Amino acid sequence: MSERQIKKEILLLLMSVILVVMYVIWSFKSISYGEIKIEQGDNLVTLAEQYKGTMSMTKWVDVVRTENNIHDDTIIAGKTLLIPIAQNKGQLASDQ
Repeated sequence: MSERQIKKEILLLLMSVILVVMYVIWSFKSISYGEIKIEQGDNLVTLAEQYKGTMSMTKWVDVVRTENNIHDDTIIAGKTLLIPIAQNKGQLASDQ
């Protein structure tokens, strides 16, 4: 490979990394949060069905686990959870 080709490939790689970083930053900034109280019988899947809005169930559960420092699927009635809020009008997905 010539020096010129190597520089082109490095520039292309750098541009790709910048685009990925910008996408990740944009994705995280578009999520707002609210709190809900966990009721008896709630679990992350049923809460995701109720509150996920347009977010995939897997992503919603992953975000809730991360934001609430949950390492398994155990949640406790009476406690609160920080959850993602639907993108439009700042409402919870279930309020739409």
